[in-house]
Amino acid sequence: MSYDYTVPHVPRSKAKVQRDVIGALIMRELHTRFGRDNIGLLWLVVEPMMLAATLTLIHYMSSGHTENGLSPASFVVVGYTPFMMFRSIVGRSEATFESNRLLLYHRWVTLLDMMIARAAMEFAAIMFTTTLLLCIVTVAGIGTMPDKPLVFICAMLLLLWFSFSMGLVIASAASESSAFGRMVHPLLYLSLPASGAFYAMVWLPDHARTVLGWIPLANIFELLRYSEFANYPDTYADVSYVVAWCMVMTLLGLLGLTLIRRRMEIH
Repeated sequence: MSYDYTVPHVPRSKAKVQRDVIGALIMRELHTRFGRDNIGLLWLVVEPMMLAATLTLIHYMSSGHTENGLSPASFVVVGYTPFMMFRSIVGRSEATFESNRLLLYHRWVTLLDMMIARAAMEFAAIMFTTTLLLCIVTVAGIGTMPDKPLVFICAMLLLLWFSFSMGLVIASAASESSAFGRMVHPLLYLSLPASGAFYAMVWLPDHARTVLGWIPLANIFELLRYSEFANYPDTYADVSYVVAWCMVMTLLGLLGLTLIRRRMEIH
């Protein structure tokens, strides 16, 4: 009598397979970008924390207070630190497909998985960094934790969606035009003054608020400040406008992924 000792194949759902794929892509990205030497993966959190902490300290020492009684330390933390997530997700998107092209040999790996993996990694790192820095400035007595935590989380998720959807569009366009890809980083630096990361709408004259109100990022940062400070008005944060932008860019980005995948060659 013979026995079959082979382990029966247990089918996995497609959702579980894609979850495992995204997890593997995240680990690959971490090892590729930061390596395994010295503190390795901790650089994902230490690097933005060092930049944000330095800027926060400089701003606090130079001003001590801001208009309307807003804490300068908290103001910078909920401004510059989230902007780093936007800059990293969008800035790295143009090279995502080229640097991971060979992974498309695996039938379960998709272009969308690559984008999701990078965005999820950046979001986790910046959420941890922002929360930790807010805890530090609160303990030090120079800042506060978010007055409306749920609004803060929603604002960060909205920023993630906006960054991810813009990254989809840029990654698709950069795959078709290398000249466009080279323009991404200069445009990101130029976007900083208009992003709303370092100013509040309540400080500006009416005509400036009208112009900047058309910029989705400025609306998101207004929502972040509304979540952080108890007496900050929510007048200038138009969530529905930002959601509309995100939906349109997501649809365009997904369409772009479909078109370039059909023409993409694996060398």
